[in-house]
Amino acid sequence: ERPEAVTLFLGGQQRLRNGRRAEALTAFRAGADILRARQIGLPVALVVPYLDALDQEATANPGQSPALRSEMFGAAQLAQRSSTARYVQQASARLGVSEGNQAVQGAVRGLQDADRELRELFAERDASAGQNAALDDRIAAAQQRRAQAEGEVAAAAPGYRQLLLAAVDADSVARALSPKEALLTMLLGPQAGFVMVVRDGRVDARRIPAGEEAVAALVNRVRRSSEIGAGGVPRFDADAAHELHRLLIAPLAGALGGAETLVVAPDGPLLALPFGLLLAEPAQPEALGGAAWLIRRHAIVHVPSPQTLVTLRAAGTGSTAPLPYVGFGDFVPPSAAQFTRSFPADRCGRDARLATGLGRLPGTRAEVTASRALLGAAPDRAILGADFTLPNMRRQRLDQYRVVHLATHALLPGELSCLTEPSIVASPPAGAPSADPAFLKASEVLDIKMDADLVILSACNTGGPGGEGGGEALSGLARAFFYAGARGLMVTHWAVDDAAAALTVADTLRRQQGGASSAASLRGAQLLILDEAGRNLPAAFAHPYYWAPFVLIGDGRRGGAPAGTTAAAPAPTQL
Repeated sequence: ERPEAVTLFLGGQQRLRNGRRAEALTAFRAGADILRARQIGLPVALVVPYLDALDQEATANPGQSPALRSEMFGAAQLAQRSSTARYVQQASARLGVSEGNQAVQGAVRGLQDADRELRELFAERDASAGQNAALDDRIAAAQQRRAQAEGEVAAAAPGYRQLLLAAVDADSVARALSPKEALLTMLLGPQAGFVMVVRDGRVDARRIPAGEEAVAALVNRVRRSSEIGAGGVPRFDADAAHELHRLLIAPLAGALGGAETLVVAPDGPLLALPFGLLLAEPAQPEALGGAAWLIRRHAIVHVPSPQTLVTLRAAGTGSTAPLPYVGFGDFVPPSAAQFTRSFPADRCGRDARLATGLGRLPGTRAEVTASRALLGAAPDRAILGADFTLPNMRRQRLDQYRVVHLATHALLPGELSCLTEPSIVASPPAGAPSADPAFLKASEVLDIKMDADLVILSACNTGGPGGEGGGEALSGLARAFFYAGARGLMVTHWAVDDAAAALTVADTLRRQQGGASSAASLRGAQLLILDEAGRNLPAAFAHPYYWAPFVLIGDGRRGGAPAGTTAAAPAPTQL
């Protein structure tokens, strides 16, 4: 059980400190076997010493390095952060009471029963003295029943594996990657961390001399210099962006060279950062248009975990939905009285004040209208203003659309302390007594059926107070949409400029319609803004505030045209 795994990892850590690396690795591996068998994880600080031991062993024995580096990749995925685990648990619990699918309900409850039986049997074994072959046989049979129950859940709910925090090995990732792709993942411990890349069937790994707190400080510097404030757009902190590149990308530059697409599985505070704005070389904040941004070298896809990528790509072909697009925008915010009822003053008064400040987003009306026209959808597929309610959204049969566009606020825990789940804000239905019916919670996304190559959430903000926790919340929201049937999400990391958002979304969709992948399409739109800044666009548009907030999460290979057809690219967007 978990306590034994913790004890083994602590013992391994102590042996490593005492220079007994072989004994340390024996303890770590025994603990890892328990974690994998029980499908559980440990805090990052417990797992990093395992990677240290493997790294030292690979350095001491170069001939064994490939296998040891692959083991490092798998070991890193044994670490789980509490916020991510909590969001996944909330989503899994929601399946057990799902209103829309009795088969899913029954399968999930069967899995819950199997888990409970196993816990009781393990407790019985812990309490028994000595060997008990009969009890071991009962446990083995119960484990088989649990595996069968999990298979039944996966059959009833094909997206279920998106709600697991399971580890995948490097070989599985390598098979999921295209020849011109590389996957970059990382783990940040208290004092140091590791970056790892999977490319062409091999794993490369490097230790970095910076822990979570130091990296978080750099992320906060970059974000503070990227978001608009009371004084306007701030001076960009190019030094922090370059230092993050030096720590995270430069050590693996040899393995990444020539990769057209970089799939990034960030860790901790890095979940709140768009990797495209990292700087490969120093830059002057006054001359950002031609700077060596990472987006100039690779199309970039973000994933919550390597397992997410493997699961998405195992699902096979793209959307078979018959209709191109449906979009929702220009929501009407709930009233102050409605927010007050949702966030009582005695417990959540600060939340009520912050929520009341959620402004209408009039620019999203033009964004949705232009996207609808670009993809050739019917005029009534732009659902705007007071019509953008959650009941109306659910009536649209979202599984009929290849692109679903939600141009509205996405609230993440951390921004509102009484909000326990990531939530999307719509207009409240007429006569709603509180703001609650205007919040689409991540767990409720699980009840929606989709068949979308792309879901666009164009008004997220992963910052929160001090930039903490929003990235992990966004990861949980993404998993919910993947479960619902989305293959990719295009989201923003901070409040965006209306003109830049409309241009980014429209040009990305235009490129997708021309047959480009989601990742290449977003990169092309961002490079368009960078290259045209100071020419057909204001020079200020070279600042990351304008072009960098959009990121793609999920499977970056999907195009936008219907399966089995090709589409010519429309004329370039007018600047």
